[in-house]
Amino acid sequence: KVLWTTKLRGKILASASLVHNEILGGDELYVPVGKAPVCALDPASGGVNWCGTDNTGKSVDRSAPAVGNGHLLYVGTRDNDLWAINVAKDKQKPNVEWRQKICTDGDVTTPPVIGPNGIVYMGSDSLGAGTLMAMCPGDTRQPKWCINPLGGGIRNASPALSADGTELYVLFGGGAIVSLDAQTGAENWRIQLEPKRSIGRVPNHAPVVNPETGRIYVGLWRGLWAVDPPAAPGAQPTATLL
Repeated sequence: KVLWTTKLRGKILASASLVHNEILGGDELYVPVGKAPVCALDPASGGVNWCGTDNTGKSVDRSAPAVGNGHLLYVGTRDNDLWAINVAKDKQKPNVEWRQKICTDGDVTTPPVIGPNGIVYMGSDSLGAGTLMAMCPGDTRQPKWCINPLGGGIRNASPALSADGTELYVLFGGGAIVSLDAQTGAENWRIQLEPKRSIGRVPNHAPVVNPETGRIYVGLWRGLWAVDPPAAPGAQPTATLL
């Protein structure tokens, strides 16, 4: 049974996000589409609350929007930017609070991740070298740290946080995982699970963390891997192909 259909202008290449907007007192469905780069829909009726912002840019790609820090929606676009959009207003074009460009050319095609302390993490292919950046929460644009090159492109695979929020895990180069200190960006460890391949020819899946055991799961070319972080600083992680 189809409840509703809504035609939007542009391609939809990433998942929509259903969020309870406490400021508005109801739910909104945020859809990444075309050059809007986001439209807000009523999830019950499919009615469009708003589409577009007070800025213009290139198309959103495979960066699903993430909403947090009270009223900000974060989404990446093909003009190398991470956008922070104020979604507190109802049925009006929202304001773009800031846009952060990565340090080299490269589309932001990964869904942003928001940590428990409000820090926003984004990744970029960045000419195949990979960029990972952390942004401070709030309405003012303020980078916390940036790593480039990471050692391989990051595409379509959002970073993942450890259960306690202290470590950031990201898949890069089509076959490796790196662990970074979520506060400083310092590298804890990295492990090459499979040989590096052309990033456009391999599956790109975000890591998933078991909140009880801390084990990391990630899908690659050969199958599903399980990675156990080291028990002590300076030790190496262990990986198993399931």
